[in-house]
Amino acid sequence: MKSYLSILLGLVFNLAFSQSEQVELSAYLKNGDVITGKSDLLEISFQTDFGKLIFPIDQVNSISLGLKDSRFDKANLLQLLEKIDKGTDKEKEKAFDEVLLMEEGAIPFVKAYLNAPSQSSNASSSDLNIQTLYEVLLAKNKVPRNYNLYDVLSYKDEFRVEGSYDFNSLYIDTDYGKIKINRNDIARLDFKIVSQGMANNKSFKLFANQHISANKDEAWLNTGILVKKGEKITITASGQIVLASLSGNTYTADGGVNGSAGIDDNKLSYGQIVYKIGQGGVLSKAGNNLNAYAANTGIIYLAIYESVYNSANSGYYTVKVRVD
Repeated sequence: MKSYLSILLGLVFNLAFSQSEQVELSAYLKNGDVITGKSDLLEISFQTDFGKLIFPIDQVNSISLGLKDSRFDKANLLQLLEKIDKGTDKEKEKAFDEVLLMEEGAIPFVKAYLNAPSQSSNASSSDLNIQTLYEVLLAKNKVPRNYNLYDVLSYKDEFRVEGSYDFNSLYIDTDYGKIKINRNDIARLDFKIVSQGMANNKSFKLFANQHISANKDEAWLNTGILVKKGEKITITASGQIVLASLSGNTYTADGGVNGSAGIDDNKLSYGQIVYKIGQGGVLSKAGNNLNAYAANTGIIYLAIYESVYNSANSGYYTVKVRVD
C-alpha cells in the first residue's frame, strides 16, 4: 500500500471545482434504499491512527461506514451485562432494557463479553440472556453480522484506508428537494464527480474483487456518462484479472482464459466486461472493444460478468468509455 507520507503529499491541496462540475453523492442505506443527488462537499476529513488526512473529494470513491463509537461508560455496561448474565429476573429485565437504549457502539463490547471463555460454561438459560441481547442490538441498529469496527475510505480507484469519518448527518440535494440523512442509517457513501455539460469520454478501473455482476452490494460501476437513444457507445479495455471463483484462472476483458482469446460472438462468457444503460437496463456484452448504438437513454454502468462473487478475486481492467 502507498505510504502515508505519499498520501499526505498528494492530498495537501483542496479541490477547486470548475463551474461545470458537481459532486454526485449516493447514500446506500441499511434498509436497502439508495438516495442519490448532489452534494456541496469539497473534501473529506478522515481520522486515522497516523493522524488526520484531508482528501479532496475528487480523489474519494466511497466510504463504507463502520460502527459509530458512542463513547459510553464501558464500566457501567460491564456491570449491566453481568446483571443480565447472573442477576435476578428483575435485575436482568432492568439491565436488558438499559443496554437496548445504548447506541450501536456498544455492540462490539457485548460481542466480546459473549465470546469470553467464561461464557461457554456460565451462559444464562434465561430468555433475557447476552445472546438474545446481541441479536436484538444488531436488529435494532440494522447492523450486519460482518460489521466493520472502523470506516473504510477508498480513493484513487485503488487504495483503501481505515479510520473514522466523523459526522452525525448529511444533506443530499435530490429532485425531490434537500434530504437529511442520519449517519446511523447509512451503510456506504459513493462519490462521483459529474459534469453538468457533455461529459462523454472517461476512463475507469473495474476491480475483480468488487465489480462482479453477481456481487449484490457493489457490482455495477456508475460511469456518470449519460447516453441518449441512438448515440454511439465505444468501450475499449485492457488488463487482466484472476477469478478465485473460477479455480484461480486468469481472464482478459474479452473473456479469454489463461492466455487464449475470447470467443468473438454476442454470447456472454465469464471474465468479460458487460454494460447496461440505466440501473434497470439489459445486461449486454462489451468485451475489450465495443462499438454499439444505444437502444435507450440512461447512465452507462459497467461490471465483470460472473455468476459467483468471491472477494478473493484480484486485478482490474482499465476501461475507456466514449459516447458520440
